[in-house]
Amino acid sequence: MIPVMLRDVSVCFGAERVLEDINLSIGNHEFVAIIGPNGGGKTTLLNVILGLVKTSGGIVRVFGKPPEEGRKFVGYLPQRPSFDPSFPISVYEVVLMGRYRRWSLRKYTEEDMKAVENALHTVGMIDFKEKSIGILSGGQIQRVLIARALVRSPKLLLLDEPTASIDSEMQIFLYELLRKLREKMTVVIVTHDIGVVSDYVDRIVCLNRRIHYCGPPDLSEIARTYGHPVKLIDHGAHASVK
Repeated sequence: MIPVMLRDVSVCFGAERVLEDINLSIGNHEFVAIIGPNGGGKTTLLNVILGLVKTSGGIVRVFGKPPEEGRKFVGYLPQRPSFDPSFPISVYEVVLMGRYRRWSLRKYTEEDMKAVENALHTVGMIDFKEKSIGILSGGQIQRVLIARALVRSPKLLLLDEPTASIDSEMQIFLYELLRKLREKMTVVIVTHDIGVVSDYVDRIVCLNRRIHYCGPPDLSEIARTYGHPVKLIDHGAHASVK
């Protein structure tokens, strides 16, 4: 069963059409980047896959199920995680929260604790497990939040601009991590790092209300889609593709 299938999907917020005629399938173990201008519908598209935004038309399936049912297989890192970094909570406890189920009154189990340890090992943060979340750098916090998204062993990982506001070295670390994770799951990332992410992903989706390009990370083709040069940022070097 393919992780994501959208057919003729549209979304309206009042009189404003945010997404229109979206047709997209994402296969098992693909690493896909969604790019496009601010306000182009990228976060809305992720929320459609999660079943958090209702469509105005079309069909959405997540592992063959309606998104409200399929999202139990999904890990998600939102663009602006809602937590107070000054709150006295440890890295371990933040990740453990990913095992919480609202409909269950059970206590955390040994299996939960092992899953937290494994997730922290995966993102390279196991040595920080007793540290307060508030003392971490932005890149370290992102790694912890990815661990929280991984702690339930998802089959599909959705990330909304996970490299925003972190330095270039940490960006490369995260992209390398995501490339490794795609061996176990499908990875979909919303990003503005066109030049860097093109070295890692299988496909790029250019979205501005509609899908204007969906295919291999061909930067010349993407530049034609945008209608102007695409600025590349590659390990600190700057260039343009026209």
